[in-house]
Amino acid sequence: MAKYFRLRFSLRTLLLLITVPAVFMGWQAHRAHRQRLAVATILERGGWVEYDWEPLRLDLMEESANQGLMYGSLDAEPPGPQCLRRLLGDEYFQSVTSVRVDASHVDDTLVKRLKELPTLEWISVRYVDDEAATIDRLRRELPGVEVYAHEFPHNWHELIR
Repeated sequence: MAKYFRLRFSLRTLLLLITVPAVFMGWQAHRAHRQRLAVATILERGGWVEYDWEPLRLDLMEESANQGLMYGSLDAEPPGPQCLRRLLGDEYFQSVTSVRVDASHVDDTLVKRLKELPTLEWISVRYVDDEAATIDRLRRELPGVEVYAHEFPHNWHELIR
């Protein structure tokens, strides 16, 4: 007669095996939710967001002779299985690395949301003369983030007509 080996777990082990993945998944969901809120706030204010999987666009980072120069593939898409991205959303599989906003749209809510983006590397800010204090505020409140400032004349909207 063959003996069968029964795998036995204590209740403590079973709870541990369930708790560890649950904590990890909860942390991931919280991170994705915060990023989703931050991106929505940036887009509401007319901003632009770049993710880690998108090609690097030097023309959006700084005014240079390399305008239009890109590194990476134009047909890139977020990593991860497409079925999971459709089910859960892209925020679980991508991280914001750069943002572009107008200084006139920077307020306490936006700064709070930018602080919630741990992978943010740089911000490009368009401003006019009297909004230079906004650039200083962003540099002070986001110390690990490069802030690129692009000054526009006060009458810039008349110049483009």
